[in-house]
Amino acid sequence: METEIQHGSLQSLGCRYAQDYLYGRAIPAEEFATRWLPSVAA
Repeated sequence: METEIQHGSLQSLGCRYAQDYLYGRAIPAEEFATRWLPSVAA
């Protein structure tokens, strides 16, 4: 998903999750763990 139009289309189809560049670029697993799972990364 890269645009607001794609986001709206997916929402109208009932999709609750999507992989996208609209809200953020892909990041390496280690960076994700450090940023979002601090207790796991420690």
